[in-house]
Amino acid sequence: MSPSPSTDALIGSLKGGLIVSCQARIGSPMRSTSTIVALAQSAELGGAVGVRIDGATDIAAVSRQVSVPIIGIHKVDVDDVALITPHLKVLPTLVDAGASVVAIELTRRAYPDQRVYAEVLSQVQQDWAHRGFALMADISTLDEGTAALECGVDLLGTTLAGFTSYSQSRVLPDLDLVERLAKEGARVIAEGGYGRPEEAHEAIKRGAWSVCVGAAITDPIAITREFARALPRADGSRSPIRKASPAQPFGARDGAEPSRSTGNQ
Repeated sequence: MSPSPSTDALIGSLKGGLIVSCQARIGSPMRSTSTIVALAQSAELGGAVGVRIDGATDIAAVSRQVSVPIIGIHKVDVDDVALITPHLKVLPTLVDAGASVVAIELTRRAYPDQRVYAEVLSQVQQDWAHRGFALMADISTLDEGTAALECGVDLLGTTLAGFTSYSQSRVLPDLDLVERLAKEGARVIAEGGYGRPEEAHEAIKRGAWSVCVGAAITDPIAITREFARALPRADGSRSPIRKASPAQPFGARDGAEPSRSTGNQ
């Protein structure tokens, strides 16, 4: 997909900056649209160049209160796994709600047939090429990233590295994957397991276009648990989050596989 002039400028505005994923899981005290809006406003005030928001309702509310670009997604639970925008029919809703970038999952678990990659991207390009939004592919491996890049996506997110069953051996954050994809010419949004500013800085040094951080900034349960576990009286058993998405330390894995999730993708 060749970016339009407006989309090209949008993508350029993200270069070298921080994107903050502002989400909250079902059962979290943070799970309300007004709270998501407050998180997004705080991220913008703190210097973020963009925010990542789940669902049309939250996207619309956030778009009225922030001026930075919104990466819109629509998570769908399938067999206890949270897939990222697996149904293209929701793209119009996310774009109309205010998303200027739409992220879809292009992994083997979502599209086992490699030929479907091209079919999906062709459909998006045909239906949405003139709507002024950028297409981002969330991937977990080098092969998936290469396939998505060949299909013409505008941005690649390493969001799912370490969170698909066949990539769980990867060390997070997966800086090597960022570097290898960048060398192939991809605009890489480094995401997944970034818990410290030094890691984000290293990702940029390795060639990332920008860095997206979620739980380390916007999940107070995960942040609190990280501190609590470092002290003698460690108690990590009070989370109200549903069993399908247990909270874990923000420095651990924060992708979309519920058994390994910290909740912000």
